[in-house]
Amino acid sequence: PLHKLFGLSKMIMSTYQAASGAGQPGMDELKEGTRAVLSGERDVAENKIFAHPLPFNVIPHIDKFMENGYTKEEMKVTWETRKICGLADDFPVSCTAVRIPTARAHCESIVALFENPVDVAAARKALEEAPGVKLVDDVDNMKYPMP
Repeated sequence: PLHKLFGLSKMIMSTYQAASGAGQPGMDELKEGTRAVLSGERDVAENKIFAHPLPFNVIPHIDKFMENGYTKEEMKVTWETRKICGLADDFPVSCTAVRIPTARAHCESIVALFENPVDVAAARKALEEAPGVKLVDDVDNMKYPMP
């Protein structure tokens, strides 16, 4: 609803995606690699599923790199964002997709730039009233979005 209320001009996002995004083999590689490093068996985990060892690491590389310099996963997020928000195919969206060393749970950090000044109270109200959206933002009580 915010893009309709304030006129979206650009989006920049980062996704943080768990080993489960690579299926059971990815979760197994994370678990076994973590075990091998913590037991002292190896200094660095082996990697066959991921581009680099995932335990105790983050990898800014999910799927294959495309001619435009983005990975296929980053482009899928870009295309999905444009589709969900009803944006033009050339609307400026930039995404970085990062594999993180957790079994399950993905998250995104999104910076949305708007054409008009954002009224925080109006933005909160729009999010609270949007179908399918649950606004969780109570930092005084340590309540914020988590998996």
